[in-house]
Amino acid sequence: MSEATLQEWRNHALALEQELNNVVLGLKPAVRLLIISIFSRGHVLLEGNVGVGKTTLLRAAARGIGGGYQRIEGTIDLMPQDLIYHT
Repeated sequence: MSEATLQEWRNHALALEQELNNVVLGLKPAVRLLIISIFSRGHVLLEGNVGVGKTTLLRAAARGIGGGYQRIEGTIDLMPQDLIYHT
C-alpha cells in the first residue's frame, strides 16, 4: 500500500472515532477499541452497567460505517450456534 492510502485510512478511522465520541460521552477507551476492532475485522463484546450508552455506541458505529445493526440479548442458555450459522 502506498503512504497516501494508509494516511487516507487513518483519516477515516480518526473521523469515525471523533464522530462516535460526539455521540456517546465518556467512553473514549471503548470507542478507540471499537475502532481498532472494526478496522482489524474483529469482534466486540461490550459489557457494562445499564444506561452507559453501549447500545447507542454500537448503533452509531454501525451507521457510521454504513452497516446494519442488530441487538442480541444474552441469556444464560444462549449457545454460540444460536448466533453463528453458515449457509
